[in-house]
Amino acid sequence: MSIFEFVLVMASLILAIGITVLLRHVALIITNRRTIELDFVAISWMVFLFIIATSMWWSFWDYSNVNWTYPLYMYLLMCPTLQFLAISMLVSTDTSKPGASLSATFKRVRLPFMILMAAFQVIVSWDGWVFGVEPFWNGLRAIQCTVILIFVIGALTSKQIVQKILVTAILSIEIIGTFLLRYLPGAYGAS
Repeated sequence: MSIFEFVLVMASLILAIGITVLLRHVALIITNRRTIELDFVAISWMVFLFIIATSMWWSFWDYSNVNWTYPLYMYLLMCPTLQFLAISMLVSTDTSKPGASLSATFKRVRLPFMILMAAFQVIVSWDGWVFGVEPFWNGLRAIQCTVILIFVIGALTSKQIVQKILVTAILSIEIIGTFLLRYLPGAYGAS
């Protein structure tokens, strides 16, 4: 086992547990769909969280040649940990019970969710630089800073229409970025 494989185990476990929590609650929401008030914004954030979890694991290959130290290992664990916390807030046990309101749950957790996701995005935006596989500034930083701004705006406003626009924008950015730029593992590490 290489050091990279060893380091990746814990990060992969945290990501897998987060995806498990997310998918379990989606299944419960589907099961109870007739009695749960569905919400475009909350469901879109769930889709986003699933895509970034799988994209994050896929992107770990960029770090296969990093000279790992404990501080770098802890830095690596911050992203899946923040994402797990965000998932756990968004799909709390309330969201899957009959009579639940996804909209009410999202409104209750919006501020801490957005703060966690902004912190997540800051860390993930510069992880390649921290691990020594990317320059501090590259062509994607403007887009990554836009995503950070989206989370900040999401934290500052509770208006439903603004939340719909923000989640649509960020989901579009993530889908395009994942499926066009991250088609092969190591897409950034090789450049």
